[in-house]
Amino acid sequence: MSVIIFEQCVLAGSVEAPGESNKADALWFEVSGGLQYGSIDGFLQTPSGGKQGTTSHDRPTFDELGINNVLSFDGSVDAHWKMHSLTAGVQLNRFSESSTLHDPLISQNISFPSNAHVDSDIRLDWYRFGYLYTFDLSPKDHKKTVSISPGVDIALLDFHYELKGTENQHVNRSYIKGAPRLLCNIDWKIVEGFDLKAKASGSLPISNTPSIINLSLVAEKRVFSKSGAVVSAYIGIAYEKIDYEDNQDVPNHVDAEMWPLVTTGLKVKF
Repeated sequence: MSVIIFEQCVLAGSVEAPGESNKADALWFEVSGGLQYGSIDGFLQTPSGGKQGTTSHDRPTFDELGINNVLSFDGSVDAHWKMHSLTAGVQLNRFSESSTLHDPLISQNISFPSNAHVDSDIRLDWYRFGYLYTFDLSPKDHKKTVSISPGVDIALLDFHYELKGTENQHVNRSYIKGAPRLLCNIDWKIVEGFDLKAKASGSLPISNTPSIINLSLVAEKRVFSKSGAVVSAYIGIAYEKIDYEDNQDVPNHVDAEMWPLVTTGLKVKF
């Protein structure tokens, strides 16, 4: 799927350095930080040693753990030089909830009866480090208004899952898994100081690596500019899916789909 996403990136918008006095070949930086809020669906299947009978199939679900919404932080630091960009980012997805199970549950070979009260603590953080190359697709008389930036990154999924019951039941599982991904950023400068930006990214289909897919479309407006620094605000909509399944007979399987997400935040260019 990620390859399809990459190949369909055929339009783009502006990527401009801050400050009109900056030269085209100047090194410049961009720091962004914002929040995503929306619905989450999926499950956290966690066996013990990959053995049969040590986990309920595709459970527990986020819904039965009392988790229906996600509020996550996403931030990045980018360095741009000419048509080259290096990017590093982090997304923090964390949940702590209490709920009552309607059905019996087995997780990591621990049994929870129906009507059991449970406390959950879940971390689905991930980190990314990547490179992009920008192609200017602008008309000849409107330079730097339309551009496309394909690239690659390495994403690291930092997973932690803890479930506690009232009768000394305790499930605790964590791991870090990496995956190569394809990226495509699309930038369109509609008018001076107002851009429309689309991003698509997805993991390569490699066994025993997490699949992390992101799609977003945001409008970005310049709100402040002084001494070579530009501050912009953005708001938009996003989709995200985190899916990891290992190679055990009964796999650890994390499936988290977040949609629709409202995303908003600030960017500083200097």
